[in-house]
Amino acid sequence: MDIINLTKFSSTTSINVFLIVGKWNSINGVNTLIDSGSDSTIIHRIINTHTGVERQRIKQVILTHLNPQNTCLLPLIKRKFNPIIYALSKNTKGIDQIIKDGDRLKIGDTEAKIIYKPNETHDSMCIYLKEEQALFSGTTPVFSPKYQEDYQLPHFHNSIQSIKNPIKIIYPGKGPPIIVNHFHYKNKIKVIR
Repeated sequence: MDIINLTKFSSTTSINVFLIVGKWNSINGVNTLIDSGSDSTIIHRIINTHTGVERQRIKQVILTHLNPQNTCLLPLIKRKFNPIIYALSKNTKGIDQIIKDGDRLKIGDTEAKIIYKPNETHDSMCIYLKEEQALFSGTTPVFSPKYQEDYQLPHFHNSIQSIKNPIKIIYPGKGPPIIVNHFHYKNKIKVIR
């Protein structure tokens, strides 16, 4: 599975928007966008990313929360790619299907589990990929720029430990991916730059 941060080099302030495609762009893979953000240049990046032959460029969008910064491009993405839009509530126009805690969806070529984690908004969630031991954390607190090397922050540990799954890498809603060097979250964590 390939995970591409479409906003990594964004010149505008945006949350992270991830495009996930199956390994080798397999025919069975489900091209998935995690969040939509506010940077319209992602449309060009999606069009220029190889997402598989005769496959829908974006089959589904999963929104980790429904604040305006996260859903700004949703109408454009819907118009351009016609994906199914998933969220925990229908509080935003364009949501096609409600998902709930514990639901499982195919993302790329692997199964993902939805984990309800109310944080910034009442409809916040994380997305966990067991096979990759990867977590898309959305608004769940995982990184504080003020304390780049100090991940002993109580809110970080409470949020991550409550997920109760082994995690090797965290893809936060903002900031770079975080490598978890050990399954015990009180140990070192490395930020990828």
